[in-house]
Amino acid sequence: MAFNMIELAMGFASILPGIIAIHFTTKARRNLSNSWLRTYMKYIIWAMLSLSLFSVWYTSRQVFGLKEIYGFAIEVPEYLLVILTCFLFLVSSWTIFKMSKEYGFK
Repeated sequence: MAFNMIELAMGFASILPGIIAIHFTTKARRNLSNSWLRTYMKYIIWAMLSLSLFSVWYTSRQVFGLKEIYGFAIEVPEYLLVILTCFLFLVSSWTIFKMSKEYGFK
């Protein structure tokens, strides 16, 4: 029981920083004029949103005991959100790589 409470507390604790990070990154993106950097920030924002949705989904599943009711099917969105997050980080990495080629960063 204590482990479940710790897990829930960590789940709730992971949601708020994600929302705050999305807020500040969105504000920073509005102030940028560089198109490559804005594109990079767009993918990072979507990745953070996907990761935050994962945290909300996982915590909700734990709070309401949905895995016991629905079984494995309730975990499928978690896997999809993790895959989406990894894909978005891959695309943002490619974007920053292209930006480094254009501007000659070493």
